[in-house]
Amino acid sequence: MEVHHHPHAEKKNLKEYLLEGLMIFLAVTLGFFAENLRENIGNRETVRKNMETILSNLKSDNANLHNLIEFNNSRIKALDSLDRFRYQNLTDTSVLKKVLPHINSALTFDFFRISKVGVDQMKSSNGFRLIKQQNVVDSIFAYYDFNSVLDENSDYINYFQRQVFNLYHKLFEPNNLIETSSILMRDRGSVIEFFNTIATMNVGLNKFYRNHLGLQLENSIRLINLLEQTYNIK
Repeated sequence: MEVHHHPHAEKKNLKEYLLEGLMIFLAVTLGFFAENLRENIGNRETVRKNMETILSNLKSDNANLHNLIEFNNSRIKALDSLDRFRYQNLTDTSVLKKVLPHINSALTFDFFRISKVGVDQMKSSNGFRLIKQQNVVDSIFAYYDFNSVLDENSDYINYFQRQVFNLYHKLFEPNNLIETSSILMRDRGSVIEFFNTIATMNVGLNKFYRNHLGLQLENSIRLINLLEQTYNIK
């Protein structure tokens, strides 16, 4: 009977085991670095797209702030002109004809509404964690946080604006100057309150709101320049 002997597998020496281990380690390491590189590239692209949206919002804000500052300059002039009628005889219909246009201009109002689509998107997606430059994060939050100051100014002015509107509707009948003259003659207390409230509202516009609009305009310009330079976006 013929007996078959199985061939013996050649044993690997230590050097070959070390070489195999090194090759596996290199493959895993390169795979890790490749995946990390792809993730970093993806993160940079995400950040760049978010910054493009924020920049678009900021440029919209910038234009709105310019327009609103000019609007409030005109409104303050109208309030100043209106206040000069405080000591004139408003029961005279010829004076009333001059007053009413100033009232219409003074009581036209608009407030700053910040554009924050980009920031809201980043907050909801936790996108700020991808930004490596802390000064960028700090500057973005500082800009949007300052808007709370403008909101407080708006609330203050709106409070007195509503009072002025109420007094206006109480005292003035624009289509009937004779009736308006009669009302003003009977209710001097409300007339004084009307002009005092206008003066208070004008202080809020002149001393606070307009100045804070100017500060926010400067903030928007600085932030636009920072983001354009940091992310090379034009």
